[in-house]
Amino acid sequence: MEDIGLKIPRMETIVKTAELFGVSQYFVRKLANSGKIKAVRISGRILINCDKFAEYLNNVTLQDDTDNIRTTEDKPKPRFAAHIQNGIRRLG
Repeated sequence: MEDIGLKIPRMETIVKTAELFGVSQYFVRKLANSGKIKAVRISGRILINCDKFAEYLNNVTLQDDTDNIRTTEDKPKPRFAAHIQNGIRRLG
């Protein structure tokens, strides 16, 4: 058989990848679904490219996510409280 220089990546399930890297399955699945890491679906199972996952973890940096933080003022008010805030009070 002729060697064509093809490097076959190590592919693992979400569960195994999470165990290998010490992260949650949710974290791995979220990255795979968002396209931030290489993953393929084969026979209904999602397989993660472990080399690319390690590369992602080595290159990711903390970002200032203060714009994504929601305060209680941003939280939508429950519908039942809307009429009270507007000064209208319904009885019965």
